[in-house]
Amino acid sequence: MQNIERFQEAAKKYGVPVNEVFQTVDLWERKNIPQVTLCIHALGRVVSTILTIVPNPLNALIQEAHGPHRSPVKRVQSNTFAQS
Repeated sequence: MQNIERFQEAAKKYGVPVNEVFQTVDLWERKNIPQVTLCIHALGRVVSTILTIVPNPLNALIQEAHGPHRSPVKRVQSNTFAQS
């Protein structure tokens, strides 16, 4: 249960809105799994925002291997990912 509380505090510190953070009982007793899922998605959204702001040291290696402004993964029309 302490790990759940630590996760909740960390999510709040990262910037997940309080209304998107689940309650401990939601996960511990499996009472509101959709709220838990919402929180995980919100954390992913916040972290992806942070990662676009903070320079990633791996970007230089990716650009060297795949060229500038390219990623080793590209989107295809079906919203899945395919290796380039």
